[in-house]
Amino acid sequence: MKQKKNTVKKVNHENRIKSKRSWLDRLNLWLEKHSGIGMLLDFIMFLAMGAALGVFLFDNHLIPRTYRDFNYLFPLFMNLYLLLNGLYFNVFRVQKEDRASIEFFATVFLYVNAITSVVHIGFGIKGRRMGDYIPALYTLNLKYIWFPIVTYAIFFILAALTLFIIKLRKKKRKQE
Repeated sequence: MKQKKNTVKKVNHENRIKSKRSWLDRLNLWLEKHSGIGMLLDFIMFLAMGAALGVFLFDNHLIPRTYRDFNYLFPLFMNLYLLLNGLYFNVFRVQKEDRASIEFFATVFLYVNAITSVVHIGFGIKGRRMGDYIPALYTLNLKYIWFPIVTYAIFFILAALTLFIIKLRKKKRKQE
């Protein structure tokens, strides 16, 4: 009786289907393999975006001096920071197939602005050990509190309009 030899077929790497990936997908795959470098890059980007946004908002002479206080610019800073970081993660850190939709971004902005505006106007935003970190808007100068309220309203309305348009388009597609 002859015994069969256990031979393993060698995989020919030339037979693989070569899929072309964009440089963003290749960068993302490389950062996933090197997760420590990816986390460091994310941390640096968080800090850099916050610092750049802070310099842009607080050192900008187009914004009047009374509005350059963090108490008044907090809604604008928060929304722009969320937008920039969301775009960074959606473009640079997520594979093309897994990217978030515009509907997801609009939903995030809708909820964040609704909850934060109520808390900021009525109660203020407090830290554990800092006391009043951002005081309630009604305790600030009444001449200037329109700016944060309008900022919350603009981002809320933009998010609501975006969701409304997306739902209308889905409904239209269903009917066709």
